[in-house]
Amino acid sequence: MTDPGRADRPLDAARVRRVLSAQFPDLAGAEPVFAGSGWDNDVYRAAGWMFRFPRRKEVADLFDRECRVQELVAARLAGGPLAVQRYKRMGTPGPDFPYPFLGYEPLAGVAADAIPAPRLDEDALAEALGRTLARLHTADPQPYQAAGVPTYDESPAVWAAGLAKRADAVASLLPDDLRDRAGGLLRGELEAPPPGPSVVAHADVCPDHLLVDPETGRPTAIIDFGDLGLADPAVDFLACHHAFSSGFLERVLAAYDAPRDAGLEARIDFCSVVGALSWVDDCARIEAARPDRPTDMPKHLRWVRNALERSRIMA
Repeated sequence: MTDPGRADRPLDAARVRRVLSAQFPDLAGAEPVFAGSGWDNDVYRAAGWMFRFPRRKEVADLFDRECRVQELVAARLAGGPLAVQRYKRMGTPGPDFPYPFLGYEPLAGVAADAIPAPRLDEDALAEALGRTLARLHTADPQPYQAAGVPTYDESPAVWAAGLAKRADAVASLLPDDLRDRAGGLLRGELEAPPPGPSVVAHADVCPDHLLVDPETGRPTAIIDFGDLGLADPAVDFLACHHAFSSGFLERVLAAYDAPRDAGLEARIDFCSVVGALSWVDDCARIEAARPDRPTDMPKHLRWVRNALERSRIMA
């Protein structure tokens, strides 16, 4: 990974104001407010709308596919327990911004890890997430393939091979006790379970992408389907294993009323630990390239600790 999250174009509030005024006359004069920056996009709020501006060309090149896929997802999950975003404005390249960009009305809620844990209604979130994933995983894959979604090889062996390539870097970032507990996995001594089936998967379910009411802690929406593809259903349960309280995964699976293959829980267990370890290295690389962003390392180390403590493969 080289220079992750880099931006290959300038952008500030004044430039956003000119872009919006030129393309959306009803927003002329609206004052954009910077709302945040991720790895792939900068986000501005203006007159009740949110606008995502890609940070580089390869992100912008995926916007057309993302819009088609988002409509499929929104139709599939309509009427379910979690709201899904719909893109209602598509900006085009122009003199002040070289790429297409997306506009949408914000969904209610804040990220699930943005409120104190005691205020989060995990029972309600687990039920809503389980029901949502069941509906998504049983979708007909053909329309998604036609829309251009990728097919991921998310077998546990592939996850393990990816971790092996960065085992030294990961080990250097872990405190002594976690390094000792993860040693067998980092050395490639644990056998990966067999691969599972392929379904339509969100492929990036995490607390950042699950919205909740900040007052009641109850779930409101699921966002960011940019990584959606055909993958092992296990990938959508990994954060349930380590990013929430003990027992959250079991509550999600209890609400997951879709067919489950016999090896699903073993793959969740294995890939959750491998993923939590790998993401520590991702976090370090991103923070080295983006020192302007607050550190996420304590969160990722907590996820590693949870994954190791809850894992049956590490027992």
